[in-house]
Amino acid sequence: MSRTRSKRSKRKVPLDAEDEDSSSRVKSSKVLRIEEAPIFEPTWEEFQDMPCFLHREDVKEAGMRCGIIKIVCPPTWQPVDNSAVQRLTSVPVVTQTFEQKCDGCYYFYRDEPEEINLGVWGRRVAENDEVIDEEWRDICKGKTKSAFSDKTEKYWSTLLSQRAQYAADVSGSLMRKELEHWNLGSGNLHCLTQNLGREERNIPGVTSPYLYFGAFGTTFGYHTEDADLYSINYLVEGSPKEWTAVPAAYGEKLENVVKKLFQYGPDKCPAFMREKSHVIRPDVLLKEGVPVYRASQGKHQIIVTFPYAYHGGFNSGDNVAEARNVALSDWIPYGLAARSCTCGKCTYPNPMPKTLVEKIARKTDHPEYYKYKEFGKKFADGAPYPHPNQKS
Repeated sequence: MSRTRSKRSKRKVPLDAEDEDSSSRVKSSKVLRIEEAPIFEPTWEEFQDMPCFLHREDVKEAGMRCGIIKIVCPPTWQPVDNSAVQRLTSVPVVTQTFEQKCDGCYYFYRDEPEEINLGVWGRRVAENDEVIDEEWRDICKGKTKSAFSDKTEKYWSTLLSQRAQYAADVSGSLMRKELEHWNLGSGNLHCLTQNLGREERNIPGVTSPYLYFGAFGTTFGYHTEDADLYSINYLVEGSPKEWTAVPAAYGEKLENVVKKLFQYGPDKCPAFMREKSHVIRPDVLLKEGVPVYRASQGKHQIIVTFPYAYHGGFNSGDNVAEARNVALSDWIPYGLAARSCTCGKCTYPNPMPKTLVEKIARKTDHPEYYKYKEFGKKFADGAPYPHPNQKS
């Protein structure tokens, strides 16, 4: 029987520390307390069927309540093709730079991706790390060793000095072709996109995975997935990836809070968060009444984000991850309500067309599809289909 630590998630823990000795920490302007996301440790038998596991009552309840769960994978599941790792020679890299917009709120910019040799990328990462480490040592003068080792406080304290080198959204898979279970690289992954036509299945990140090569400070801003799908992220190797997430029920509230904090006008694109560039300290969101959950993802662990659950985070050091979006039946109401870019300027416009979401809903004969069609007839002026179960 699987072990779950979801009940422990009610215990609030400091985000800005790795121990309980508050006197030994670098002091931030706010004392931040945040809840841990649920952790599941399934047996091999429970783990094998991905949709069945994610639809299990306790797993689904935890994911919808928190927006995110962590899975400690069974040791018998060994997905990585080591020869695929060795064949990698170059990656497209962007440099991330950050600008503070208000207290605890940042926006980051990316230059154009540059295809570079992995060795060159490694040297750039080392150069950036040297600058950041020197600044962090100055900040930590007179503090204890535990304060110096606090990666989260280091991230927030040095963010404006970052020139983070991130190789993100790299098409490809490091999983073994013959892998039967949870094979993110397989065209036959057990989900609703499995039976789409050949042309419809060519949606990178949705019908095939992306790879991510992180370094300290490389950041993914708050966003939902394409068409507000599930996402599955597996950490292949390296340092932990630090996540925060907002439950789907508070998605619209988060959007309104971000508009207020960043002083956006009423004409802002409805899909503006698809820019994936808004970085906000969790304590700022908590003060605005937006619940936030955290997860620290280590090697051989999976993070699952649930439909319309905003999430963001950063890499605490060098690492490699593989991720893919997944369509399951309970996603359909969220997919039908997903907002698409209307301004043409979003960094990451939604690549999964609404017509494809409608087709999947129709083929599965989902009852939400018929409500959606009736809504379209009633509100022919193009009013957006409402997100499910939103809280003010």
